[in-house]
Amino acid sequence: MRYYLITFFISFFYISSAQTNELAIDAYNQGIIKFGTEDFKGAIEDFDRAIQYDPEFDKAYFNRAITKLDAAMYEEAIKDFTIHLGLVPQSDKSYFSRGQAKFQIDDKSGALEDYKKAYTINSENAEAYYYSAGIEYTLGNYEVSKNLLTSAIKSKPAYAEAYHDRAAAYRSLKDLKNAEADYREAIKIKPSFTLAYINLAALLRNKGDFQGALTEFNYALASKPNNADILMRRGRIKFDLEDYNGALADFSKAIELEPKNASSYSNRGCVKNKIKDYAGAISDFDSAIQLDPNFGLAYFNRGISKENVRDVQGACKDWREASQNGVIAAKNYIESECN
Repeated sequence: MRYYLITFFISFFYISSAQTNELAIDAYNQGIIKFGTEDFKGAIEDFDRAIQYDPEFDKAYFNRAITKLDAAMYEEAIKDFTIHLGLVPQSDKSYFSRGQAKFQIDDKSGALEDYKKAYTINSENAEAYYYSAGIEYTLGNYEVSKNLLTSAIKSKPAYAEAYHDRAAAYRSLKDLKNAEADYREAIKIKPSFTLAYINLAALLRNKGDFQGALTEFNYALASKPNNADILMRRGRIKFDLEDYNGALADFSKAIELEPKNASSYSNRGCVKNKIKDYAGAISDFDSAIQLDPNFGLAYFNRGISKENVRDVQGACKDWREASQNGVIAAKNYIESECN
C-alpha cells in the first residue's frame, strides 16, 4: 500500500463582517494571495498580523496551520490546528489536517486518533478513512484497513486510490479474486494509473497468468515508456513466456536507462544463459556483482555460466559465495559438483 499526496484546502477571501476587524480581514486576504503564489513565509506573516488584530479569527489560525503544513513546519502546524479546534471543535478538516501533520512526524497513533475524529464528525470525509486505512495496513491490520477503504469508497465512489489500496488489503488477506476486481476498478476510474497496472500484472503473474500480466505491463509502459522498473518487470514476464529476445530487449533498455541497477544486469545474464551466450552472461553477472558485491543470485547464476564453459573451479567458487549470501540452492550444486 502506498500513500498519495492530497491537496490541502485553504479558505478563500474573507468578506467583511461585523464580528471581524477590517485590518484583520485585509491581512488575512493578503495571506491568501501569498499562499497562492507559494510565498509561505509571507503568508504566515500576514496570517500572524490577522491574528494580532483579531485573536479569535479562526480561519486565520486554520490557514496559517495549512501554510505551515505545506512548508513542512509540522510541529508549528499542529499547534495552530489545536488552537483552531479550540475555536471550532467540530472541524473535521482541522482534525484531518492535524492528523496529516502528526503522520509526518511519525506520530501514527496520534494521526489515527485525529483521522478517526474527522470521519466521526463527518462521515463523508473520504480522505480521513483512506489515510486511517494506510496506517492500519502498515500495522498489519488488513481487515480493518479493508473496511476503512470500503467506507472511503462509499463516501467517494470514484476514489481510484482507495480501490487500489483495498486491492492490496485483499491480497494480504489472500482474497485474490476481490483484489483483481479492485485493481481493475481503479484502472477503469483512472486509466493513467500506472501503479495499478503494475500491481495487477504482479497479481496475475503470481496466479500463473503470464499473458495477462504481459498485457497489463504493456498498458503501464504505454504511459511511461522509459520506466526502467516496468521494463525490468515486463522482461521477467517475457522470460517466463520464453520470449528470450523480447526479455533481452527489455533488460537492455532498462540498463540503458538505469546503468547502476544490479538486478537488470543479473536478469539479462539469465536470459543469455538460456540462449547459450555464456560469455555474455558472465559479463553481465560480473557487472551485477561489481554493483552489489553481496548479490547471492548473481554469484549462483554466474556459477552456472562458468560450469557451461567448463570452468568448474570458478563455478564452485561462485556457488560457495552464493551459499554464503543466502542462496539455499547453491548447497546442492556444491555437494554434487564440487566434491
